[in-house]
Amino acid sequence: MKIKNYKELAKIAGCGVGTISRYFSGGSISDDMRERISAILQQNDFLFKKNQEQINVTLLIFDKTSKWTCQIIQFLANKLANENTVVNIVLVNEDKNLFDLKLQTLQQQWNMKIIIFTSYYEDVSNLLKKYENNANILVFGQQNNKFQALYFNFEKIMYQLVTSTALQAKAILYLSLGTEWKTLYRGYFKASNDLNLMTNYLVLTGDDYETDLTLLTNTIIDKHIETVICVDEESYFLVKSIKKIDLKIINVIFDPNLVTNYLISNQAIKINFNWIIEQVMTFLSSRIISNEQQEIPIEIIV
Repeated sequence: MKIKNYKELAKIAGCGVGTISRYFSGGSISDDMRERISAILQQNDFLFKKNQEQINVTLLIFDKTSKWTCQIIQFLANKLANENTVVNIVLVNEDKNLFDLKLQTLQQQWNMKIIIFTSYYEDVSNLLKKYENNANILVFGQQNNKFQALYFNFEKIMYQLVTSTALQAKAILYLSLGTEWKTLYRGYFKASNDLNLMTNYLVLTGDDYETDLTLLTNTIIDKHIETVICVDEESYFLVKSIKKIDLKIINVIFDPNLVTNYLISNQAIKINFNWIIEQVMTFLSSRIISNEQQEIPIEIIV
């Protein structure tokens, strides 16, 4: 049977046109009705579907998502809204049952693409095991050979950043305030070792501001630090608060620029956001992002 429009589909499904509209836009309808509409679409030729290129995409975000990831999500959502795409944002946590429930519900919706932002959550592969090789899921933030993915190679980013910085300064401090970012530290350590630089590594607790400030100040003075690389926002503001010490501060925090379409980290790391959009649109158009196109390229501008 050929179904020409929402009205005909609603009549067959035994519901209102509004319910059909919510089905396609990812809105709220009962599970029974969603299953009924899906079954009708699978068994019939829905002509309206062929004439409409609108895509539904859900951005699945973990509750521990970092601030810079949230900025990327906001920028991405704004961009996609102008691409004839309905954007839904769903918050999840590490509860496996809740995660499964939400992901299964999303998969039942018509023409739904799902982008999962992993951020700091390193065990996302365990949550996604049953969904492996699903062409409608894109993992953003971590390399994963079982899914299409877009990710930053933070080890390489830090390696290139230290290598470039070392052309101007030899005493470089890696500073963190409670953030254990192993890939960034590996890049820092490897670059320092390859360049025969002294490794200066300081992780502060964040429990007491005055204690952290004193320890940081003494470290900078005692080790004659010329450049501080901050891996989180808290450490960046802490080192900025030190007065009368001449040093360069670099933060590995990306800040989307809505005018230039670039992500820029304190004039140190530059990422072409249009490149990310191009890969996302490849995914949304049901084409495969090649392995060579999954690592997000960066430019060091120190």
